[in-house]
Formats: sequence, C-alpha cells, structure tokens
Amino acid sequence: MACRLYSATYTATDCSQSQLQTLINSASDGDTILLPAATGYWSGTMTLNKGLTIRGAGIDKTMILDSSGQSVDPFVVNSVEGKPYRICHMTFVGNDFTGGATNSRRYVLYLTGTCKNFRVDHCKFLNLRTAIYIDGDTHGLIDNCFIWALQYNAYDGVTGGTSINGIAYNGADDAAYTRPLSLGTSNALYIEGCDFHFSSNTTNLNNGNVPSVAPSHGSRVVIRHNTIQNSQFEIYRPGNPAGTRGSLSAEIYNNVFSTDNTNNYRPQGIIFIGGGTGVIFNNTITGTSYNHAYFAANNERSCSTFAVFGKCDGSSSYDGNQISSGQPGAGYPCMDQPGRGADPDNDGVQEPAPWYEWNNTLNGSDIDIQIRRSQCSDLNNHLVSARDFYVDTQMPGYMPYVYPHPMQSCSYWGDCVADTSSPTAPAVVRDGATTGSDVDSSTSLTQLSANWAPSADGESGIARYWYAIGSAPGVSDTAAWTDNGIVTSVTRTGLTLAEGVTYYFTVKAINGAGLESPAANSNGQYVTTAGTVPVIIPVPVPPVINSSIHAYPNPCDLTQHNGMEFRMKGMAGGEVSIYTVSGRLIRKLAGSGTGISWDGRNETGEKAGRGIYIYKIASSNGDTASGKIVLTK
Repeated sequence: MACRLYSATYTATDCSQSQLQTLINSASDGDTILLPAATGYWSGTMTLNKGLTIRGAGIDKTMILDSSGQSVDPFVVNSVEGKPYRICHMTFVGNDFTGGATNSRRYVLYLTGTCKNFRVDHCKFLNLRTAIYIDGDTHGLIDNCFIWALQYNAYDGVTGGTSINGIAYNGADDAAYTRPLSLGTSNALYIEGCDFHFSSNTTNLNNGNVPSVAPSHGSRVVIRHNTIQNSQFEIYRPGNPAGTRGSLSAEIYNNVFSTDNTNNYRPQGIIFIGGGTGVIFNNTITGTSYNHAYFAANNERSCSTFAVFGKCDGSSSYDGNQISSGQPGAGYPCMDQPGRGADPDNDGVQEPAPWYEWNNTLNGSDIDIQIRRSQCSDLNNHLVSARDFYVDTQMPGYMPYVYPHPMQSCSYWGDCVADTSSPTAPAVVRDGATTGSDVDSSTSLTQLSANWAPSADGESGIARYWYAIGSAPGVSDTAAWTDNGIVTSVTRTGLTLAEGVTYYFTVKAINGAGLESPAANSNGQYVTTAGTVPVIIPVPVPPVINSSIHAYPNPCDLTQHNGMEFRMKGMAGGEVSIYTVSGRLIRKLAGSGTGISWDGRNETGEKAGRGIYIYKIASSNGDTASGKIVLTK
C-alpha cells in the first residue's frame, strides 16, 4: 500500500463512542480520525467497517475506559480485504471484571473480517481479560503495545478454566489447512515489539493460566522481539472448543521471558506446543520460579477423547491412520498434532512439518522442546524426537521475514510528515537491575544489568530501545547492539566477563519513524568476585598547599567526606571538569574563590561510581592543570 493521497482528516472534540461512531459513518476509506487527549467512558458497542486510521493523542493521553457489561464488545471491527485499517496511540482500561469474571467475552478490541493488513500499534491495554480478540480469515500487525494485567482482586476464588489472555487469535479453521505453509512470509499475524506484563499474584487464577498469546483455529502467527513477564505462549490443540482446529504454524523468536512466581508456568511449560508446526529460536528466559521450565510438546488426543474428533487411536476418520488400531502409535499422524502441517492435496493426511528449536536459554543454559510430562504412554508414540520435532537444530531453508515489519514504516500509512525529529536520548543510564538505582560493582562473571530513564518522542513515540555493553563507554566489545523492545531495563546473561574490569552499558532509542536518538552511557560497574572494589586507604594531606596542584582528599570516601576540593596556586576562580578515564565529561564546576568543591555527583545529580577519574582545572588567570582522582565509595 502506498501513501494515501487526497484523504481527509476528522478531529473529534471528545472520546465518546457516539462521536467516534458518527465520524466513522461520515468518513471514507483512507481517511484518518484524530482523538483528543481526553478520557472517554464506553458502555456500548461501536463498529468500524471501513479502511480508516483511528489515532489517539498518545498512550495515557487518549484514555478509553470500558464500563460496558460482561457480554458487550466495546470496539468491533468488521474488516474487508483490500481496506487496511489502523488503531493507534491510545490507552484502553478495563473495568477489573466487576460483577464476576466467569461470564462471557471480555475484550475491548474484537477484530474480524477478511483484512490482511491491519495494524494496532502504540497502544496500552490495562486490566482486561483479553486485550485483543482476532477471529476469522484476517491478519496483520500488532506492534509496540503494552498489554498489562496487574489487578486480580475480582478473580479471587475464580476456578473452572477462567484465564487471562493478552491476544487471542482464531484463524480460518478448516480453510487454513487447504493452503500450503508459508513460514517466513507476510501471510501471518505478526506480534512484535510488545510488552506483556502480568501480575505475579495469580494463585487463585486457575493456577496461573495467563497466556500472553493464544493462537488456535488454523492460525498462522509470528511472535518476535517481545518482552513477556509472568506469562507464557499457548499454541492450541484441536477440539477446544469442540470441533475447532488447532494452531497451524507459529514462529517464535527473539523474545525475552521472565517470571517471579512459580504459578506463572503451568504444566504447559513456557511455550505450550499443542499442534501444528513452527520454529522457536533465540529466546531468552530468566528467573528462578519455574514449575515446568521447558517447551512442552503435547498431543492431547493421544490420551483423551475430544468432542467431534474423538481419540487418536486408529478409530477416528479425522486422523491419518497410517498406523492401524492396536499397534503402538495407532492413528498416526493425528489430526493437527505437533509436527504436521497443511493438507493442500486434501488426501486426509497432513504433510510432515516438524517443529525446530535452537539457541534458546534459561538463565544462560540451553532449554529444549520436551514431550509434556505426566501424560499417557501413547503420547510418546505419536510425538517422536527427530521426526515430529528437532532440538538444537535450525530449520533447513528457513529465513525470517524482514524485521521490523514493513507496516511499521510511516510511508506505508502516508504519515511520514508527522515525525522528522529523533527521540531524546535516555536522560540517565544506570548500572544494576533495580529501577532508579545505580550500582558501581558486580560479583558475576556471566551477567550484567542496567536500567535507564525513558526517552521521549512527541510525534511517533518510542518504538524500541537498543543496548550494547563494552569495556569503555560507547563500545560494544562485550555485547553487540541488541534490541530490548520497549522495556527500560535489562539483565544480560551468558556473558564472559573479566575480573577487575569496568563494563559500561550504552543505550539508544528508536522512534516510530525509525529515527535514532543519541546514545547514552552508564558510569560503569566494576567486576570483582571478591564482592567489593579494592579500596585505597587515603593518607590525610593538609588542605593548605604550596605546590601547584591539589585535589583533597584523594582518594575520597564520599561516605566519610562531603566531597573533594580542587585548588591551584594563585587561583581566584575558574572551572573544574571531571572526566571518566575514557574521556567522557560527567561534571563541570565553576567557582569564584580559591577553591572549587565537587560533591561526587554527575550532571544529572546521581552519585558517580567508585573508580578512577580525570580532573582538569582551568583558573581565571589562564593557568591549567590536570590529574587523577579516586572515589572509593
């Protein structure tokens, strides 16, 4: 799709459903409706059936609060192929399921129809049972969204299969299996650059059944470059609900998972593989609370009878039945089981299409596909390693689709003029995992952490952050530039670090138009397995000097002294500049007396880390001098 020419823009004066529906009814395909920075309370259903852009003023600026009943879908899109639509730059907030969570559907966006290039981007979804529900022969792009479920008070005591889904995707069902597989192409729902954040308080929520993405019904999905906390992916099997098909294909790569609660991964594992085919690679999982820390392959019809399809034991006409009843593996290949793809020739036997997994780690160690534990013996005859799935093996001939997805380009939507300026750099990059805190040392030889202040971009927003790690600021000799999604913290595992070396994080932001910010550096963290940085005991020196240069006390313990004072003979005012050993200026001071004091903080007001620094004194009479100083604490 090229830039839209001669399109109209409609500007709403409020965020009410009634006004937005009126503007939708008046607009034509290709037009844009702008929502203001305001709050709207939605209690009914609004329908979009045109190729429009619905754009808010920004996340947490345009706020849509759902006050509808349990069975009402506030925003329904009935799409048509060839008419792309876009919903972006706003926040949707749920009603926390007041009145009970076991009633029918609870999602704000219900996307159906036949459109093959919709986009939902730069939106936040907060406290919704399902943020986005996609149903039918439609797909597109969901990118740079926050999908957070943080409140579970209304779920206390809820049982019986209730779950929270970030994105639920029902594909084209039977029709999907008449078409050849298309891995590595645009023919799929793409979910990229999103932040799924679920509360760890899920002990009463069906033992933590909180899939951030749940595809089924012949769906084809690509899940890449996302951050997932306290959640998992569930690639569904056939027969749930009765008579529906499983997931056809899934490509899952370059995602970052973490958890802080043992209930967040049920027996399904971190990725539940219930059917179809796909690839799982370059995913990083961190945390210590995992009940089932693996990728769980399962064919539930090996062990159970599902309505309509029955059990895969050689008696069901839905299965390939290449192994007859009474034999080990009877019924194989089972319909929609893991390791089987489409059936384009309609001979009743789906084509072999094994899963492939490689380069996935849990806390730095390799993690693989495993057959789900505690199941019946027939499962091991239907799912066989090196036939239905391969571990630590790249899929032959597979190439991922271009990243970022072309629909992220502003030229695709014709709104390039909206953003021509780069985002701001992070105001500060801190070493350490705790947000807002900065550490000056690390005792690990395999991992480092950092956190940083958010960048800003008033036009297209922040699409992602990239970071690198090096032995000097701005250098990437320890970890190459890595996409961190939209999360402002990272713990990088699997590093090879040297004791006695200071390592620095460098971070830059990318906006929605693809423009980069300047890079910002941390002040470094010193690696020592002893747990402390070697301390040099200061030798007191009288503050009165008769030499040409003086920095007192040096070394300096900032827990014992208020700071350092810099003097130079004959000085009557001037400037003092403090640099890292790599030459990065961290503070410039000015004074009019015989000495200039430094409180040990950088330009942003944060305490400088322990280590060696360079100072330069420039007095008002034109004299200059420089030297080294040491901060010990």
